[in-house]
Amino acid sequence: EKVALDLSNVAAVSDFMSELKKKRSIDVLVHLAAISSPAGCERDPATAMAVNCPEYLIHSLPAETTVVFLSTDQVYDGKSAELYMENDDATPCNVYGRSKLAFERFLMKCRPDRSVCLRSSIILGPITPHACRKQTFLQFVFDRLQNKCPTQFYSDEWRSVVFVKDVCKVIEWYVRNAEKQISTSSSYKAGIFNMGGPQRVSRVELAMEVASSCFPDMEDVHDVVMSVARTSLPTGDTPVPPDISMSSNKLEQLTGIRMTKLTDMIEQSFG
Repeated sequence: EKVALDLSNVAAVSDFMSELKKKRSIDVLVHLAAISSPAGCERDPATAMAVNCPEYLIHSLPAETTVVFLSTDQVYDGKSAELYMENDDATPCNVYGRSKLAFERFLMKCRPDRSVCLRSSIILGPITPHACRKQTFLQFVFDRLQNKCPTQFYSDEWRSVVFVKDVCKVIEWYVRNAEKQISTSSSYKAGIFNMGGPQRVSRVELAMEVASSCFPDMEDVHDVVMSVARTSLPTGDTPVPPDISMSSNKLEQLTGIRMTKLTDMIEQSFG
């Protein structure tokens, strides 16, 4: 059953939750909805906070419901010289990161034993099986290469890109174990987890990897994939953390799920 809801409309969401609880128990809430455009969040901080930090939604849940929340790597400021760990300071530089961090902190305060916050990096994967407003960055890169459209890719912005199938596996793992008490003292731990891939890559490195895998005979690849330092360009209105690559060892050790390498993401997406 699909229902369209505006998360900034407290009354509508509260009414929906009231009706839902009459029909069935709510064992797990997997919360993926968000205004995920940093630029959009900067333009309208109030709406971004209302949608990305819906405290009233959690207040409407039964106490025994497990919440799995898709957060972001942009809770980090990008100034560390090392891979980010979960216990590093979270000091986001933009509204998007601050709104996600606010909801993390709310969950950890009001239901720490029943909440999981997954700090996801940029999610990559194959074309979606159903209509989608926006495909992943992999499809953008492939399209630019296929049509030989010269494009600038940042050389000084690094991420621990993650495969969509790994994200689904992690969420499924938590849903499957939801009936077990995932308190912070159990093996099915609640809390905050980084969720990224095993490699630290820049956007230009990612684009070159797609070129190598999908267009190995392209002779003029550097005319299409043009490396540029973001710091060499005029500063925009949206602050962007330069390097928020992170370690996901904690999540891998807990779930037993090994994150996919970039070359395998590309092969599985376009192979």
